[in-house]
Amino acid sequence: NRRDWLTSQGFRSLLKLPLLDHDVLGWISVSSTEYGRYRPEEVELAHALAQQASLAVQLARLAKQEQQAAVLHERNRLAREIHDTLAQGFTGILLQLEAAEEAIPDGAGQAHIARARDLARQCLAEARRSVWALRPQALEQDGLPIALASLARQMTAGTAVRSELHVHGTPRSLPSEIESDLLRIGLEALTNALRHAQASVIRIELTFDPDRVRLSVQDNGQGFHPSLEAAGLGVIGIRERAKRMGGRFQVTSQPGQGTEIAVLVPASASNNTGVRHETRRSHPHSDR
Repeated sequence: NRRDWLTSQGFRSLLKLPLLDHDVLGWISVSSTEYGRYRPEEVELAHALAQQASLAVQLARLAKQEQQAAVLHERNRLAREIHDTLAQGFTGILLQLEAAEEAIPDGAGQAHIARARDLARQCLAEARRSVWALRPQALEQDGLPIALASLARQMTAGTAVRSELHVHGTPRSLPSEIESDLLRIGLEALTNALRHAQASVIRIELTFDPDRVRLSVQDNGQGFHPSLEAAGLGVIGIRERAKRMGGRFQVTSQPGQGTEIAVLVPASASNNTGVRHETRRSHPHSDR
C-alpha cells in the first residue's frame, strides 16, 4: 500500500488534506523524511496549497461547463437555421412538385417532375436528420418512446408516408448512452427508409424485455436483395452503434417486400463484446 511504499522510500511523516468544494474533490499530501509533527506554519502552508488546488479544479470544471454550453448553443443555432431554411424550403418545393405532377398531363415532363420530387424528398429527410442530430432534446425531456414518436412524426411531416410506433413490454429508463444510441439508430433507419425505400408506411417497434431492448424500423417499400446490402444504404453507423452497445444488428429485406432494420442490445451499459450482424431474406421473429 501507499504507506509501505512511502516508508520504503525513506519518508517518516505524512500530512494529508482534502480538496473541498461541498464534496471531496481529491487529496493533497506532503511527506517528510523526518519524524515528528508538522509545525503550525507548515500546516497552514499545506492548507493554502490545498485551497489553491481546489480552486484550480473548480475553475477547470467551470471552463469545461462553459465550453459545453457554448457548443450546445451553437448546435441549437445551426439546428434552427437548418429547420427554418433548408427543411422548410424543401417542404415547399415538395408540395409544389406534387401539385405540378397532378396538374400536368402524362408525358415526358412527368418523369422529370417525379425525379425532382424524389430528390426533394431525400433532401428534406437529410435536412431533418441533421436537425435531430444537432438537437435531440426530446430524449432528455421525454424519454426514448416519446422521443421516437416525435422523431417519426417530424421526419414524415409533409410527406405521403405514414409512421407508426408500437411499444411492447413496460417502458423504463435506460442508461443515457444506450437511449442516445437507440435514438440515433432510429433516426438513421428512418432516414434510409424515407430516402431509398419508396414506402408508404414505416413501422417502429420498441420492445422492453427484462434484460434487453429491441428496436425495429420496418417499411413496406421496394426492398432489396440481401446480397446487395452496402454502405450506401446507411447501415455502417447503425452497425457501429450496435457494436458499441454489445448488441446484435440485423437487416431483413427482399425485393418488393420492404426492409426491416433491427438491433437487440443489453438493457445495461455497453460491454463491448462485439456485434452479431445478420442479413436475411424473410422477416424472422426469433429475436422478439
